[in-house]
Amino acid sequence: MLKFDIGGSVMVSCDRCLETISMPFETDYTVYVKYENERLEDEQNEEGTDIIFLASHETEIDVSQLIYEFFHLSMPMRKNCEDFQLTNPPCNQDVLEYLNNDQKENSEEIDPRWEALKNLKRSN
Repeated sequence: MLKFDIGGSVMVSCDRCLETISMPFETDYTVYVKYENERLEDEQNEEGTDIIFLASHETEIDVSQLIYEFFHLSMPMRKNCEDFQLTNPPCNQDVLEYLNNDQKENSEEIDPRWEALKNLKRSN
C-alpha cells in the first residue's frame, strides 16, 4: 500500500480576471500495489480501488506519473480570486468592469429571431 500526502501551493491565473494568484492545495491518495499473480484473486474487488499490478520480476515502481495525476486531480476546475478568501484579492478591476459591461450590453440586445417568436406567442 502506498499512501501519498501531497500539499503545497501553485501559481495559477484567475479564470475571471487573469491575475496570478497563489493557490494552496492539499490532498491524500492511497494506491495498492500487487503482483500479477494476485490479479485473479482480486477480480472480485470493488471498482474504483486504485490497484497497480507489477510483473513478478519487477522490484521498483515509478510514482512520478501518479504524483502528477494526483496533483491535477486536486486542482479545482474553476480557479478565481474569490474562492481563496484573500484579504486583499489581486483582482484586475479593469477586466472585471469590462466583463460586467459586456454582460449588460449583451442582455439588452434581442436577437430578431427571438423577437419574432415572442410575436407568435402573443397572437395565439
